[in-house]
Amino acid sequence: MFLKNSIFLDFSLDQKYIFIIDKNKFYRKKILSLKRSENLPNIFYSFVKKNEIKINNTFRLYVNVGPGHIIAIRNSIVFAKILSLIFNCSLHGFSNYQLLKFFKTKTNKVLLIMRQRKLLLDLSKRKIKKLTESEVIKFKKLIFKIKYDKKVLENLVLTKEFEKKVFPISYSDI
Repeated sequence: MFLKNSIFLDFSLDQKYIFIIDKNKFYRKKILSLKRSENLPNIFYSFVKKNEIKINNTFRLYVNVGPGHIIAIRNSIVFAKILSLIFNCSLHGFSNYQLLKFFKTKTNKVLLIMRQRKLLLDLSKRKIKKLTESEVIKFKKLIFKIKYDKKVLENLVLTKEFEKKVFPISYSDI
């Protein structure tokens, strides 16, 4: 299995996820509300300790680089880089563009809603447009929520199309 000993971190959107696959066991942590993304290490280590997972250099780390909440993404990337240094694990970045390809969307555009921000992602051009409240009405049908399962994570790993550099995809200059 391609997912053996893998850790996935996705803190790009409103719902935050930690997935750990250890010896063919699938562990999932969904964080609905995170007031401070700086608490990520505490949440992660309590999750690992609770499930008695032993992390070592056989693990691969996958972190979502966005687009999304820039501070949460940045903190998750920093945390993933620290984990990769401590445990000598390989680190791979993936984007929401790659992730959305696995969901059978009928259009090349997807609307992601995050608290106050509404982002229109053009999947074919890999462009982002920040929408106003009045513009959101035009794109209401394109609202999309990412739902993870083991098959989506496996497809992500099988593509081997990871970001060349693991750093956040910003939309702040829009």
